[in-house]
Amino acid sequence: MAAASISMQGPAVGDWGIISLAISPVTARAAIAADVSVSGTFANSATSLTQTATLGASANYLLAGVLGDSASDLVTGVTYNSVAMTQLVKLYPGSTVGWLYVYGLPNPATGSSHNLVVSASGTCSTIGVTAQSYTNCSATQPNVQVSAAFKAINTAWSVLVPLTPGCWGVSFLRYSASGSPRTQTCTSCGTVAALRTSEGTNGVLSIVDTNGTIPLLTPTTLTPNRAQWRLQRADLGRRREQHLGS
Repeated sequence: MAAASISMQGPAVGDWGIISLAISPVTARAAIAADVSVSGTFANSATSLTQTATLGASANYLLAGVLGDSASDLVTGVTYNSVAMTQLVKLYPGSTVGWLYVYGLPNPATGSSHNLVVSASGTCSTIGVTAQSYTNCSATQPNVQVSAAFKAINTAWSVLVPLTPGCWGVSFLRYSASGSPRTQTCTSCGTVAALRTSEGTNGVLSIVDTNGTIPLLTPTTLTPNRAQWRLQRADLGRRREQHLGS
Protein backbone atom coordinates (compact mmCIF):
# COMPACT_ATOMS: atom_id res chain seq x y z
CA MET A 1 0.00 0.00 0.00
CA ALA A 2 1.06 3.57 -0.62
CA ALA A 3 1.91 6.09 2.07
CA ALA A 4 1.17 9.77 2.42
CA SER A 5 3.89 12.00 3.81
CA ILE A 6 2.98 15.31 5.47
CA SER A 7 5.72 17.83 6.19
CA MET A 8 5.40 20.66 8.72
CA GLN A 9 7.84 23.51 9.13
CA GLY A 10 8.29 25.41 12.38
CA PRO A 11 9.14 29.11 12.77
CA ALA A 12 12.38 28.32 14.62
CA VAL A 13 14.52 25.35 15.61
CA GLY A 14 12.76 23.35 18.31
CA ASP A 15 11.62 19.87 19.33
CA TRP A 16 8.69 18.02 17.77
CA GLY A 17 6.42 15.25 18.93
CA ILE A 18 4.14 13.68 16.33
CA ILE A 19 1.42 11.04 16.55
CA SER A 20 -0.19 9.94 13.27
CA LEU A 21 -3.22 7.79 12.52
CA ALA A 22 -5.01 6.45 9.46
CA ILE A 23 -8.78 6.74 10.00
CA SER A 24 -11.11 4.45 8.07
CA PRO A 25 -14.49 5.23 6.47
CA VAL A 26 -17.64 3.47 7.60
CA THR A 27 -17.85 1.80 4.16
CA ALA A 28 -15.52 1.71 1.18
CA ARG A 29 -17.82 4.07 -0.74
CA ALA A 30 -18.37 6.58 2.08
CA ALA A 31 -16.15 9.64 1.77
CA ILE A 32 -14.67 10.91 5.04
CA ALA A 33 -14.98 14.66 5.54
CA ALA A 34 -13.67 17.07 8.16
CA ASP A 35 -16.36 18.42 10.48
CA VAL A 36 -15.43 20.82 13.31
CA SER A 37 -12.01 21.90 14.59
CA VAL A 38 -11.81 22.57 18.32
CA SER A 39 -9.17 25.19 19.07
CA GLY A 40 -6.53 24.21 21.60
CA THR A 41 -6.65 25.37 25.17
CA PHE A 42 -4.02 25.06 27.93
CA ALA A 43 -3.72 25.21 31.71
CA ASN A 44 -0.53 25.35 33.77
CA SER A 45 -0.01 23.48 37.08
CA ALA A 46 -3.39 21.77 36.78
CA THR A 47 -4.97 18.36 37.35
CA SER A 48 -7.81 18.83 34.85
CA LEU A 49 -8.86 20.88 31.85
CA THR A 50 -12.25 21.57 30.26
CA GLN A 51 -12.90 22.70 26.69
CA THR A 52 -16.35 23.13 25.15
CA ALA A 53 -17.13 21.94 21.63
CA THR A 54 -20.12 22.05 19.30
CA LEU A 55 -19.97 19.35 16.63
CA GLY A 56 -21.84 19.25 13.35
CA ALA A 57 -24.98 17.16 13.00
CA SER A 58 -23.25 14.56 10.80
CA ALA A 59 -20.13 14.08 12.95
CA ASN A 60 -19.64 10.43 13.85
CA TYR A 61 -16.04 10.31 15.13
CA LEU A 62 -14.09 12.61 17.43
CA LEU A 63 -10.31 12.66 17.83
CA ALA A 64 -8.68 14.55 20.71
CA GLY A 65 -4.99 15.34 21.05
CA VAL A 66 -3.78 15.92 24.60
CA LEU A 67 -0.59 17.44 25.99
CA GLY A 68 0.41 16.25 29.46
CA ASP A 69 3.16 16.77 32.01
CA SER A 70 6.73 17.48 30.91
CA ALA A 71 8.11 14.50 32.88
CA SER A 72 5.45 12.08 34.19
CA ASP A 73 2.65 10.07 32.57
CA LEU A 74 -0.18 11.66 34.58
CA VAL A 75 -3.15 11.95 32.22
CA THR A 76 -5.71 9.31 33.23
CA GLY A 77 -8.55 9.93 30.83
CA VAL A 78 -10.65 12.17 28.60
CA THR A 79 -14.43 12.43 28.47
CA TYR A 80 -16.72 14.14 26.00
CA ASN A 81 -20.24 14.91 27.15
CA SER A 82 -19.42 12.69 30.18
CA VAL A 83 -18.67 9.71 27.90
CA ALA A 84 -15.19 8.20 28.25
CA MET A 85 -13.01 8.41 25.15
CA THR A 86 -10.61 5.58 24.27
CA GLN A 87 -6.87 6.19 24.48
CA LEU A 88 -5.47 5.20 21.07
CA VAL A 89 -1.80 5.92 21.72
CA LYS A 90 0.61 7.88 23.90
CA LEU A 91 4.12 9.12 23.22
CA TYR A 92 6.90 10.75 25.23
CA PRO A 93 9.37 12.58 22.96
CA GLY A 94 11.11 14.20 25.94
CA SER A 95 10.78 16.93 28.55
CA THR A 96 10.87 19.82 26.07
CA VAL A 97 7.76 18.42 24.36
CA GLY A 98 5.95 16.61 27.18
CA TRP A 99 3.65 13.60 27.18
CA LEU A 100 1.33 13.33 24.17
CA TYR A 101 -1.90 11.33 23.92
CA VAL A 102 -4.58 10.71 21.31
CA TYR A 103 -8.12 9.71 22.27
CA GLY A 104 -11.00 8.63 20.02
CA LEU A 105 -14.78 8.46 20.38
CA PRO A 106 -17.32 7.05 17.87
CA ASN A 107 -20.74 8.67 17.57
CA PRO A 108 -20.04 11.70 19.79
CA ALA A 109 -22.87 13.97 20.93
CA THR A 110 -23.57 16.63 18.30
CA GLY A 111 -25.28 19.98 18.46
CA SER A 112 -25.00 22.47 21.31
CA SER A 113 -21.87 22.86 23.42
CA HIS A 114 -20.57 19.79 25.24
CA ASN A 115 -17.58 19.54 27.55
CA LEU A 116 -14.31 17.87 26.59
CA VAL A 117 -12.63 17.13 29.94
CA VAL A 118 -9.05 15.95 30.52
CA SER A 119 -8.21 14.43 33.91
CA ALA A 120 -4.86 13.65 35.52
CA SER A 121 -3.68 11.73 38.58
CA GLY A 122 -1.46 14.61 39.74
CA THR A 123 -0.51 18.17 38.97
CA CYS A 124 0.74 18.54 35.41
CA SER A 125 3.19 21.27 34.48
CA THR A 126 0.86 21.91 31.51
CA ILE A 127 -2.33 20.32 30.24
CA GLY A 128 -3.47 21.03 26.69
CA VAL A 129 -6.21 19.66 24.46
CA THR A 130 -7.36 20.15 20.89
CA ALA A 131 -9.82 18.10 18.85
CA GLN A 132 -11.23 17.42 15.41
CA SER A 133 -14.45 15.69 14.41
CA TYR A 134 -15.06 13.82 11.15
CA THR A 135 -18.02 12.40 9.25
CA ASN A 136 -18.50 8.97 7.60
CA CYS A 137 -15.94 7.28 9.86
CA SER A 138 -15.98 3.70 11.04
CA ALA A 139 -16.75 3.21 14.72
CA THR A 140 -13.74 0.89 14.98
CA GLN A 141 -10.55 2.58 13.87
CA PRO A 142 -7.29 0.90 12.85
CA ASN A 143 -4.18 1.05 14.96
CA VAL A 144 -1.83 4.00 14.98
CA GLN A 145 0.50 3.81 12.00
CA VAL A 146 3.38 6.04 13.02
CA SER A 147 4.57 7.52 16.29
CA ALA A 148 7.63 9.67 15.85
CA ALA A 149 9.71 12.29 17.62
CA PHE A 150 12.11 14.68 15.92
CA LYS A 151 14.62 16.47 18.12
CA ALA A 152 16.04 19.94 17.42
CA ILE A 153 14.89 20.25 13.83
CA ASN A 154 12.55 22.84 12.35
CA THR A 155 10.90 20.52 9.81
CA ALA A 156 9.02 17.37 10.73
CA TRP A 157 7.47 14.62 8.62
CA SER A 158 4.51 12.42 9.31
CA VAL A 159 4.06 9.24 7.25
CA LEU A 160 0.63 7.62 7.11
CA VAL A 161 -0.19 4.22 5.58
CA PRO A 162 -3.83 3.33 4.78
CA LEU A 163 -5.18 -0.02 5.94
CA THR A 164 -8.38 0.05 3.89
CA PRO A 165 -9.68 2.01 0.87
CA GLY A 166 -10.84 5.53 1.69
CA CYS A 167 -8.55 6.18 4.70
CA TRP A 168 -7.59 9.71 5.71
CA GLY A 169 -4.38 10.51 7.54
CA VAL A 170 -4.48 12.63 10.71
CA SER A 171 -1.48 13.88 12.68
CA PHE A 172 -1.25 15.51 16.10
CA LEU A 173 1.84 17.66 16.52
CA ARG A 174 3.46 19.35 19.47
CA TYR A 175 6.21 21.89 18.82
CA SER A 176 8.28 23.17 21.74
CA ALA A 177 8.70 26.72 20.38
CA SER A 178 5.91 29.29 20.33
CA GLY A 179 4.35 30.35 17.05
CA SER A 180 2.24 28.37 14.62
CA PRO A 181 3.82 25.88 12.21
CA ARG A 182 3.37 26.24 8.47
CA THR A 183 1.67 23.52 6.46
CA GLN A 184 3.61 21.97 3.62
CA THR A 185 2.47 19.67 0.85
CA CYS A 186 1.08 16.22 1.41
CA THR A 187 3.15 13.94 -0.82
CA SER A 188 1.30 11.01 -2.46
CA CYS A 189 -2.18 12.14 -1.43
CA GLY A 190 -2.60 14.56 -4.30
CA THR A 191 -3.44 17.60 -2.21
CA VAL A 192 -2.07 20.09 0.28
CA ALA A 193 -2.20 18.97 3.89
CA ALA A 194 -4.82 20.89 5.89
CA LEU A 195 -3.83 22.54 9.17
CA ARG A 196 -7.08 22.22 11.07
CA THR A 197 -6.15 23.97 14.31
CA SER A 198 -3.05 25.27 16.04
CA GLU A 199 -2.43 27.06 19.34
CA GLY A 200 0.88 28.91 19.51
CA THR A 201 0.77 30.93 22.73
CA ASN A 202 1.90 28.15 25.07
CA GLY A 203 3.76 26.13 22.48
CA VAL A 204 2.02 24.58 19.51
CA LEU A 205 -0.51 21.76 19.77
CA SER A 206 -1.81 21.23 16.23
CA ILE A 207 -3.95 18.94 14.11
CA VAL A 208 -3.16 18.42 10.44
CA ASP A 209 -4.71 15.90 8.04
CA THR A 210 -4.38 14.79 4.43
CA ASN A 211 -7.61 16.57 3.47
CA GLY A 212 -8.45 13.57 1.32
CA THR A 213 -7.98 9.87 0.76
CA ILE A 214 -4.58 8.21 1.03
CA PRO A 215 -4.38 6.13 -2.18
CA LEU A 216 -3.87 2.41 -2.01
CA LEU A 217 -1.09 0.96 -4.12
CA THR A 218 -2.40 0.41 -7.65
CA PRO A 219 -1.63 -3.08 -9.01
CA THR A 220 0.14 -3.20 -12.38
CA THR A 221 -1.11 -5.60 -15.05
CA LEU A 222 1.65 -7.05 -17.24
CA THR A 223 0.77 -7.47 -20.92
CA PRO A 224 3.08 -10.05 -22.56
CA ASN A 225 4.15 -9.37 -26.13
CA ARG A 226 3.76 -11.92 -28.94
CA ALA A 227 7.13 -13.53 -28.33
CA GLN A 228 6.27 -14.06 -24.67
CA TRP A 229 2.93 -15.59 -25.61
CA ARG A 230 4.67 -18.02 -28.01
CA LEU A 231 7.11 -19.07 -25.29
CA GLN A 232 4.27 -19.61 -22.84
CA ARG A 233 2.30 -21.70 -25.36
CA ALA A 234 5.39 -23.76 -26.15
CA ASP A 235 5.98 -24.36 -22.46
CA LEU A 236 2.35 -25.44 -21.95
CA GLY A 237 2.70 -27.80 -24.93
CA ARG A 238 5.76 -29.46 -23.43
CA ARG A 239 4.02 -29.84 -20.07
CA ARG A 240 1.02 -31.45 -21.80
CA GLU A 241 3.24 -33.92 -23.68
CA GLN A 242 5.09 -34.82 -20.48
CA HIS A 243 1.77 -35.37 -18.73
CA LEU A 244 0.37 -37.61 -21.50
CA GLY A 245 3.56 -39.60 -21.66
CA SER A 246 3.71 -40.30 -17.94
